[in-house]
Amino acid sequence: MKNVLESPDYLFYDLFSKAMVAMGKTKIRGIHTYLVIPYIKENDKLKVVTIYPCRDINREIERNEGIRWIKIK
Repeated sequence: MKNVLESPDYLFYDLFSKAMVAMGKTKIRGIHTYLVIPYIKENDKLKVVTIYPCRDINREIERNEGIRWIKIK
């Protein structure tokens, strides 16, 4: 999880929750997947809102980009 927050493959801003959304590849129990991690930065600390795995990252991005998310990276 830490590597996804420090160096995400994708980074978005969520217009509804006003949170940043980091996405990155990881391996969970031997399965390669992406983690989606919405977080809020307060006083130089990151507060993770939630974490969820996502196998089809392109579908997740297409579903939200331009409607809810603005691409940062």
